[in-house]
Amino acid sequence: MTFARCLALYVTSIVGVGVLGLPALAYRQAGVWSLVAWLVMIVLGAAVGYFFLQLALHHASGGGVADYARAAFGDPLGRLCGYLFYFAIPFGAPATAHIAALMLGEYQSWQYWTAFGIILVGAVIANAAGTTVAFRVQLVGAVVLAVALAVAVGGAITHVEPANFTTGPEHGPLSALGALLIVFFAFAGWEAVTGFAHEALTAGVNLRRVTAITVAIIAVLYTGFAVTSIGAIGPDLATTPNALGTLLSTTFGPHAVWVSRALSLLLGLLAVNAFVGSVARLGADLTRRRHLPQPLARATVRTHSLQLGILGAVVTAVFAPTALGMDTTVEIASGMFAAVTIIGLLAAARLLTLSKPALLVLFVTCALFASAILSNLAAIVTITAVAAATVVFVRNRAGST
Repeated sequence: MTFARCLALYVTSIVGVGVLGLPALAYRQAGVWSLVAWLVMIVLGAAVGYFFLQLALHHASGGGVADYARAAFGDPLGRLCGYLFYFAIPFGAPATAHIAALMLGEYQSWQYWTAFGIILVGAVIANAAGTTVAFRVQLVGAVVLAVALAVAVGGAITHVEPANFTTGPEHGPLSALGALLIVFFAFAGWEAVTGFAHEALTAGVNLRRVTAITVAIIAVLYTGFAVTSIGAIGPDLATTPNALGTLLSTTFGPHAVWVSRALSLLLGLLAVNAFVGSVARLGADLTRRRHLPQPLARATVRTHSLQLGILGAVVTAVFAPTALGMDTTVEIASGMFAAVTIIGLLAAARLLTLSKPALLVLFVTCALFASAILSNLAAIVTITAVAAATVVFVRNRAGST
């Protein structure tokens, strides 16, 4: 793994398709106050990146966050963390494909399902084909992503209206908390790249530089995109599924929306590609430790990639035809990713020697993520179910030995 490939993997793992579709979801939840959620998450995301960097430098392993939790708190919590992350992908991959597909067609239309299938199947095939193919996809995509968002933000700045930042009576400051979990989906990724940290360090990649550059890119792109989306689109943002397309259209005309549609397809593929690759490595590690139930135990990264794709298809078949809908998969995946992040941060507090200010930042970050999870019933139910399954599986394994 080279420095460029590692940086591309980090950036595209975090700056995924969520940055395109989530401004509208967050705006519907909190109005102008959603901007507060974006700014808070930028700060919290930088903190998470720092703590996960320190863990990677001192405790790098193929198991990522699950291994950090195991080293800090023992095997049961390590398994819970591993299961939460592993089973978040069958929700997170369809959720990402769902957000990207909405940019290309109305929900449940043939355009929607075509894009959905390309993203989900394409990412699984790329990882099953090997890491070289997957890394090349990430590298090309990272460059395209950075250029497109920079052009969109730069062009839309002149169309920002100060009046669009005035608050309406239907939203208050506390509504930003509800938007926080939605916005978190755009930042989920630090826990994913921990699975690649050991490989990067072995190859001599400077992870400190990679993390610093990634944080800087995220801060600039997300701040710019959130501000221009609200400032240039205004209240119409609540009903705008493709904010990037709207911003590009204001600068370059209506045909620019096709650029955003192509970009959304690419971003969806990149994000799912990175998550499947990281979690497939975790799955192989869990299999070696005999921590996965036998029907799910697979020896290689490639077979776990295929298995995650099948599980994602099952989740889609369950949620898409029902009243729950695919939006619920976004909420569930965000909650599970947030729970993994909380466990990883608590592991950092246990394993690392941190200053008092750093510990304060860490615990405040954990508290905000926990508050966001508790605001969503679907996330609570899913996390509780995974925790209960972990307890049952651990007890059964203990009874059989």
